[in-house]
Amino acid sequence: MKKLFFILFFIAVIPVAIADKCEVTSHKEICSEIINAGLSDLEEDYLISDIISNSKFYPDFQLVNNWNKQSPLNTPPDGIQKYSKGFIDDAWVKILAVMPSVLLNNTLLINNSGELLIGSDYIVNIPSYTEAGDCKTIRVLEQNSDQVNIYFNQIYEGTGKDIDYSVNYIDKTDLVIKADYIVTVRTIISHYKKKEFCTKKNCVTKCVYHSTENKIDELIIDDVVIAQIHNPELQAEFKIKDKYLNTTKANLTFSEFANLELTFDNSSLQEHHYSFSIVQNLSPLRVLILKTEQYKSNKAENLAFTGNDNYEVILKNTNNCKIIISSFFDNKSVDCDLNFVQFNVNISTDKLIYAENEEINLQIEPQQNYIVKYADKEFATDGNLKLKANKNHNKITIVYNDKEFEKLIHVKNEEPLNILFSVGVFAGTNIIFLGLVKKYWGATL
Repeated sequence: MKKLFFILFFIAVIPVAIADKCEVTSHKEICSEIINAGLSDLEEDYLISDIISNSKFYPDFQLVNNWNKQSPLNTPPDGIQKYSKGFIDDAWVKILAVMPSVLLNNTLLINNSGELLIGSDYIVNIPSYTEAGDCKTIRVLEQNSDQVNIYFNQIYEGTGKDIDYSVNYIDKTDLVIKADYIVTVRTIISHYKKKEFCTKKNCVTKCVYHSTENKIDELIIDDVVIAQIHNPELQAEFKIKDKYLNTTKANLTFSEFANLELTFDNSSLQEHHYSFSIVQNLSPLRVLILKTEQYKSNKAENLAFTGNDNYEVILKNTNNCKIIISSFFDNKSVDCDLNFVQFNVNISTDKLIYAENEEINLQIEPQQNYIVKYADKEFATDGNLKLKANKNHNKITIVYNDKEFEKLIHVKNEEPLNILFSVGVFAGTNIIFLGLVKKYWGATL
């Protein structure tokens, strides 16, 4: 009778619970229509997952939390393994959700702080049969209790079915989250035995109290979830590289991120490295989990940028510059470095025109640590440098920090002049020879 009541209660309550969950979605009315459309569980899961959230590039942890918190923690997911011992029947335990969390390439990424939802339950089944040797057996439930203990990498973290946790692990630490479920049932069993009572007239057999037994049944089962800490160090910097009239050129550098926002008064750059979707599992509970995939996209307004790992940004107005860099679980606001001092150099050479392999005396002021690029080579100098002129290279490049300056020279190429001279001599000789022939043998020609 008790099991029948449980089944009827389960059938009645679960659809109501799912309908209530529609209240936390982005499309409440559509969600309710799907629930009431008489679709299969698979069809409902597919359609609801698609309309739960509008957030595609940012993880909607609040929605997932609100939805999952409505899950009944004593309803077993389909296919859950159940255990029995003594008077304990159908005991089960399941880590339903770690929140916040993200599933990336089948790896569950979690934060150093969050919440665990644990589902568990059991049935006390006290039999009524008479034990062998007894004429009557009375069993009375004295106490029954259950407890869920949570461990992170074998370190105790807390007790309960809905607990907040806080750990301190570095990024990419592998974790084993374990839920130990302990069920205890204490029963007093009174044994009655037949006893013969005789008088002078006759003997009578009676069923009388014989002894008391204190029976303790304890069952310990567990569930395990493998996860990994996601806690990357967030770093970003916006630093002005150069200015010309109303145009600013700057370097934007950053660490690994999920989302990056660079904003100004009238321009912005947004970049996303992941897309998010919400999937349901553990039917009929329909617990939500955020799934993410690598997907790079960006959007720029009123600015230009180039680069791969880091960007060179070109824009006009840098007022109210701000950077927000985010991982899956954390975000960081960074102020921009708008300080800029125009740096000018004076580059001079002892000559403007050089012959091949002639020595070039290069002087750079003010004296600083420079890198000089010439003829496919690099040279370090503090301002004074000697180079060998190369006919294939007429440009000297000076690098200071992230800025480049150029000096043009001319290196004479003697080879074309020599060729022209040889051709001229040859042509002149032929002309003279031809003139002599015409003068002395002109009649025959």
